[in-house]
Amino acid sequence: MARTKIHCTALTKQMLLDMGISNVYVENKRWVIERTWRKVGRSTKPVTKRLKIFYNKTRHKYAPTKYYAIVGFSYNNMTHTYPLARFLYVWFKGDIPEGYTVDHIDNNPFNNNLRNLQLLTLKENLEKRYDDNPDGKHNQYGYLNQVDEDESNSL
Repeated sequence: MARTKIHCTALTKQMLLDMGISNVYVENKRWVIERTWRKVGRSTKPVTKRLKIFYNKTRHKYAPTKYYAIVGFSYNNMTHTYPLARFLYVWFKGDIPEGYTVDHIDNNPFNNNLRNLQLLTLKENLEKRYDDNPDGKHNQYGYLNQVDEDESNSL
């Protein structure tokens, strides 16, 4: 069985709320994400801070290098990073089940407008990538079909 990638794992709004995400809104045409938690130590007063959104260069096994907006924060002594598109989709549109990914309809990873985000399976996403650029250096959809055939032959 193929290993599930982090971008295909389930994510729910309740998971974000449990990690302290308290508010998401737009200010001056930029997304703002706030996280609130109870301070440890003498003060029990809650602390609210804005999370930093940074741009990360990612390499995909069967796609060219791309830049994506990433939200990162620490929770329970672990660093959690999520693509901004996944984060916004969960917060405003609904939960993401296992095996699904968030796709930018216009193929622009910086356009995180809610109308530009859609939920697709990994296979549908790779098929869309191939349909949008069939002469590209990497045939993502063809690679995925080859992986599916290999798995069915091994059964």
